[in-house]
Amino acid sequence: NKGVIILCHMSAPEAKLSYDMEVKIGKTQQLYQLFLDWAIASKSDGIVVGATFPKIIRYCSKKAGKTLNIFSPGVGIQGGSAKETISSGTDYLIVGRTILEDKNPVKIAKDLQLQSLGKK
Repeated sequence: NKGVIILCHMSAPEAKLSYDMEVKIGKTQQLYQLFLDWAIASKSDGIVVGATFPKIIRYCSKKAGKTLNIFSPGVGIQGGSAKETISSGTDYLIVGRTILEDKNPVKIAKDLQLQSLGKK
């Protein structure tokens, strides 16, 4: 309850180059898995995992259970789907440019809300 949120995996396609890299600290694992382990061990409040990587969201959600909130940027313009991101296990969508750069931001925000609720 200190407001600490750990970055596990970014939403940009290039993120795979670093966050999927294998590291060996005790055991061999991908960097985002190490960050997740640290987040769990330190009792952080949450993690950030990009909406464009639903498999990684599912992995993190399964491993962390309900001990961490998952925040996911990258819905819309970057290619993440609100519905798939929610069903993969994220708790909060982070949406910026998709709304801000749309000609009708209120409509797109409502559409994303309906998608996240599974109603569209």
